[in-house]
Order: sequence, then structure tokens, then C-alpha cells
Amino acid sequence: MALHRKNALPELMDLRARIDHASGSKDEAGLSVELRIGSADLEDDQGELLARVSVKKAILSVDCDGMDIAPGERHGEPVKEGGPVTKHQIRSEAISTVQGGLDANLVASSKEGASGAGALKAGASREIKTSRTRESSYEEQVSFVRALGGDRWEISEPDETPLEGTYLNDKRICSVVPSKGANRQVVKVTTEVKQRDLDFDHSHKFFRGLTATHSRLAKIVIAKAINGGGSEYRGKVILSEVEVENMVSEIAGDEE
Repeated sequence: MALHRKNALPELMDLRARIDHASGSKDEAGLSVELRIGSADLEDDQGELLARVSVKKAILSVDCDGMDIAPGERHGEPVKEGGPVTKHQIRSEAISTVQGGLDANLVASSKEGASGAGALKAGASREIKTSRTRESSYEEQVSFVRALGGDRWEISEPDETPLEGTYLNDKRICSVVPSKGANRQVVKVTTEVKQRDLDFDHSHKFFRGLTATHSRLAKIVIAKAINGGGSEYRGKVILSEVEVENMVSEIAGDEE
């Protein structure tokens, strides 16, 4: 059950979350999240387009009250196992060369009926060339949603282009279990963006004719406005918040 949901600019970032008990267990539930990201047009009071804003990287965080994230159940966990595969190749090449001239001794017999006989000796050497090469290769699955420490997930594109599309579609990102003795069981999901990860289209009216310094100040003003203003701004913009409650009483009632 969603207790609270706020999307500052739904067209820029739309976040939804729910706690499900698909397994039928009251001791463990899943936190499923929907996350859609695009671009948003910022307009003035007359409806004239000022600028277009998009996001290059976002952080999704989960804060539990009366619940804990179950170990080993996080989506996008980049577990490193084994390491790179190293391939060794050894190539051997044998080259025969003749050093100097031929040392030939011909011995002839004067006896009648005897044929000439000769012995031919050549001084030769054998040269061995060995080359060694080493090749390292490994495969890594590219993930748009990557788990971080502190119950956080990073959403980004591999080439650092602006985010566009659905990155989580009712996806279970983790499992949660009730804390002992907790009466209230609520999970808060938040998405935030650092100011430097907000991308503005400078071709629109708001940025025309601005110097680099004024353009940077304008971005701060817009970021504060998106964040809701106030003195709490710390260089990060909170774009979405969702609070969901774990309805354990319904599950318990079903099992009785």
C-alpha cells in the first residue's frame, strides 16, 4: 500500500513501488519498483519553452523503517567471480642456416675399375626462434541498474548518454523482512540526481547569450526549483519519493 508518492517532474522521472507477498510468506516480502525516465520541457508563466532537461545518471535508494533488506536478494548486484581469463600462446620457429662455405674433400682411386669416391662435409648450424604472446580477455554483462553499497542502485547508460526509457518494470529489486519488535513497517524509495548529472539543452531561450558562469548559475537555479527550493539543497535534486507500507496483518489473517 502506497502511503505517499511524489514525482517532481513525472515526464522526467516517474517512480512507483509496492511490497508484494507473492510467496505467501509473512516473514519475507519483495520490494517491486517501476522506474521510467525521459526528458522534460521547462516553461515560463506564459507557456514559452525555456529549456529542456534530461538526466545522465540517477541514484535510487531504499530506506527501511521496521524492516531490513534480506541478504543476497538485491537486483543488479555486480558480483565478481574468477576474474579475467588469460590465454597464453607460444609460437616456435625453427630456421636452418649454413654458416661459411662448404668444406669438401674429394679422394680419387687410381686402381683400375674403381670409381671415384668423395666425402662432402658441410659445417651447418640450427637457429631456434621462439616467440611468446599473452592475451587476456573476459566478458562482462552491461547492466543499466547496478547495486551499490548503502542500499542504493545506480541507473546509467554505458556510454553516459542521457537516460531514456523504462529501466525497472515492476521489478523486484530486493527482499525485505520485518525487524524484531517493530510495529510500523514502511519502506521509502527515493530517486535523486546530482546537479552535474542534469543535462540541459543550451539551444533554448533561457541559455541564449549567457556566459559560462551565468549558465552554471542558471543550472543551479533550475535545480533548486526542481528540488522544491528551500535551504536543504546540497547539490542533489530529489526527483521522486514513494513510501509503501507492509500490510503484514492481511497476510497473517489469510494464514489463520
